[in-house]
Amino acid sequence: MSVLFTLLMLASIICLIIGLASPSTFSKLFKKNATRGKLSLIFAGAVILFIILIGVTAPKTNTTDNKTTTEAIKTLTPEEQAKKDADDAASKKVADEAKAKQEAESKAQAEAKAEAEKLLDASVQKVFSAPAGIQVINNENNTWYGCKFVLNDKYTKQYRDDQGIASGESEALTIPYALFLKSDGTRFDYATTAPTSFLISCKVNGNTRNNVYTF
Repeated sequence: MSVLFTLLMLASIICLIIGLASPSTFSKLFKKNATRGKLSLIFAGAVILFIILIGVTAPKTNTTDNKTTTEAIKTLTPEEQAKKDADDAASKKVADEAKAKQEAESKAQAEAKAEAEKLLDASVQKVFSAPAGIQVINNENNTWYGCKFVLNDKYTKQYRDDQGIASGESEALTIPYALFLKSDGTRFDYATTAPTSFLISCKVNGNTRNNVYTF
């Protein structure tokens, strides 16, 4: 209803402006008695009347109901509050476990990387008793597998992946010079060539680690 009164009020304002500008426009409606004063009184009064009617018929906002509804939403029963607290605690536990798992994985990866980059700890020496060669002692607590030994950067001796070198002096490995071969099959000749460098590359706990020793 207030919309209708609003439209009538706007129409009255327009008629008031037209009546003040050209009273003769309404001469037929008011039987030639249309004067500026009479038109102003009629249309101004109509405007005031419609303003009052708009205020009376305008929909009212029930602030009390809105306030009550808001309070009802915010206020939880003890059971609901307990459930909410339990859900929040469960969500926090899940988040904490996920964070702890991620931190543990990151730590494990960092430790694995550090272990992979760690140099092999071995005692390496030349052995002159027959057969002459290179003696290797594993000084670590883990067994080495699939070791590759390179003498003077050219002569290689490769062990299978299932062949291990245990730790300790009692498990010392002596590799005769004659077992070191170049890519073309030439054997290392200790009588004509002196050992100068010795590379060890082995698999330890799934990681390939290395170290180089010089004589």
